[in-house]
Amino acid sequence: MDFFKAISFKFIMVTALMWVFLSYFGFSFGDVIITSILFTGISFIVGDLFILPRMGNGAATIADFGVAAVLIWSLGFYLFEPFAGLVTVAIVTAIIVAFAEAFFHRYMQNQVLPTPVLRNQKVPDYYEKKVMAAEFGKIFDFETSREIVEGKNREEKKLKEEKERVKEDYYNG
Repeated sequence: MDFFKAISFKFIMVTALMWVFLSYFGFSFGDVIITSILFTGISFIVGDLFILPRMGNGAATIADFGVAAVLIWSLGFYLFEPFAGLVTVAIVTAIIVAFAEAFFHRYMQNQVLPTPVLRNQKVPDYYEKKVMAAEFGKIFDFETSREIVEGKNREEKKLKEEKERVKEDYYNG
């Protein structure tokens, strides 16, 4: 269900961006829909499911830029009426789509993709652990430090009492 929501959101986002930008240059809505369907399918499989989990947001955004630029440029010869600025339009549209894809990748990483064990695992900050190292390397836990200190004091008290008993036995006996 999460993948369906993600791909639907991606399709709507890409279609809106391409329609706003490409319609300015006279591209029909049908051509934009066909381009959006192809781009969404290819970039979701290649960029979002394959590259994003393995290489991160930057690599997936660059891949989406390349897919968008090549797809718009190549479909421009078949679907659109070719004109001199087709390469420029393809590159500018790809930049706009890639910028939006960078935010979509954050959504994918946080909400949709499972977090691998070795990658993207949040390492707790030193102060989030609620454990601090003392000067001499001993570890104190804030939640149980009272018990540790009290236990240590009891042990020291018992040790002192035993030493005093030994001294008394030695001197008295």
